Amino acid sequence: MNPKEHFTYEANNEEEAEIAQIATLFETEARVREARDRMAQQQSKPSQTHCVECDEEISLARQRAVPGVQLCIDCAQLLEGRL
Repeated sequence: MNPKEHFTYEANNEEEAEIAQIATLFETEARVREARDRMAQQQSKPSQTHCVECDEEISLARQRAVPGVQLCIDCAQLLEGRL
């Protein structure tokens, strides 16, 4: 090897794909952690008897099923983009 030559490392496509997968896993883990934190914070609040958006009554069954519920089922679905 010529002393003036220097070694350069070039990642191959497989290594780049693995690095991208790892980065995606870390991003997903962070999103899951944030969602769990939001859920824990929401569950620590008392459930509302009436929707904070439309003032419709929230059924007792929903209040029990979703601790800390703030929205009726219709407003929750609108918020989540389901309707």
